Amino acid sequence: MRYKMMNRDSESVIPSEGRLVIREIPRGLPHPDHISFFALEKRRRVYLEGEVDENCLQIQRLILRWNLEDAGIPAGERRPIWILIHSHGGDVSMMWGLIDAIETSVTPVYTVNMGMAGSAAGLIFMAGKNRLMMPRSRVLIHEGSCRMSGDAVKVLDASDSYRRAIKDMKEYIRERTGITQAMLTRQQSHDWELDAESCLKHGVCDKVIRSMDEILTVP
Repeated sequence: MRYKMMNRDSESVIPSEGRLVIREIPRGLPHPDHISFFALEKRRRVYLEGEVDENCLQIQRLILRWNLEDAGIPAGERRPIWILIHSHGGDVSMMWGLIDAIETSVTPVYTVNMGMAGSAAGLIFMAGKNRLMMPRSRVLIHEGSCRMSGDAVKVLDASDSYRRAIKDMKEYIRERTGITQAMLTRQQSHDWELDAESCLKHGVCDKVIRSMDEILTVP
């Protein structure tokens, strides 16, 4: 395990054996992670990685900003926004918020599965106007999980809410793919993991990427 302590000018790393190592970052320059982020952002590429959580709000803000920049430009002439996804899922409300931002964006939003788009991240992936997958990436479809506690009335209310959420997600999958209700019913008792070719077959994605240029050289 590695622990990091950060300041403006250096990065201190304490490896598991306890030896302190300091990697100098020249004064006045941004951290390398920030350079990478801004280089992608300049080209309208943004990462959704880790959990689907409050990070989605930053992506929503970027979608809004780029729509403001594109105001007055016909939709077909706008530079697309690319969301590069590697996530096993997360919060359902954050998922729907980002999906709504993607679908209402006049500037087209493309989604790219960089390795895994699981559960909530899978539905975000499906929302893209153009949906691309790396050759060995996966989409995971399942009914999720939840924890309920409290008195009987609260537990029953939470249970009803959870069932509605599952129903809404299944409806969305049917709307955005070629997957039928019968197929979902057959798979509902376990996690259903689809590889890139299966996603192409079932209309979950539009294209399997064969070269990185397909997502980096497009304006």
